[in-house]
Amino acid sequence: MRTIGIGIAGAGTVGGTLIERLVADRAAVTARTGLDLEVRRVAVRDLARPRSVAPDLLTADVMELVDDDRVDLVVEVTPAITGGAGSFASTPTQWCLRLEVEDSPGVLAQIAGAFGAAGVSIKSVRQDGRGNRATLLMVTHGAPEAAQRSSAEALRRLDAVREVASAIRVEGDEA
Repeated sequence: MRTIGIGIAGAGTVGGTLIERLVADRAAVTARTGLDLEVRRVAVRDLARPRSVAPDLLTADVMELVDDDRVDLVVEVTPAITGGAGSFASTPTQWCLRLEVEDSPGVLAQIAGAFGAAGVSIKSVRQDGRGNRATLLMVTHGAPEAAQRSSAEALRRLDAVREVASAIRVEGDEA
C-alpha cells in the first residue's frame, strides 16, 4: 500500500466536502485502489472561521502545502476562475508555479522574459538542480488572472521548460 499525502488549498463548500469525503471514504478507497489518501495540510484564507477540519492541519500560507515534504499532491479547490460571485477573473492574485526545466545558461532569463511579456512580476524563485535538469518553485507578485494564465502558456511553449508541473493561485492580502 502506498500513502499519498494530500494538501488542499481551500476549505469552503467544495473543499470542505472534498475533505469530508476523503476522510470518510479513506478505508474504502484504500481497499479498492491500494492507495491510502491522507489529508495532511489544508490552506484557508481565514484561520478563525469554524471548520470541520482538525486545527493542526490548517494553515493560512498556501506555500506550506508546497513546502511540506509530507504532501505529495496539492489540490486547489477555490472559487471559479470566471463569472459569478467570488470570481477571480479580474482580481489580482499571486501564483505559485513549479516548473521542470533544463538547467543551462540563459534558462532563467527566458522564463523571466515570458513572465515580463505577460505583465507578471516574479516575487521569488527557488531552484533545485539535478544534473542537467532543475525544479523551479516560483511565486509571482499580484497580477490579473488573464496575465497569470498568459505567462503560464508562454512558459509551456519554451523549449527549456519541460513541464509546468503545477500552478496554484495564492490568496491573501499581499496578492
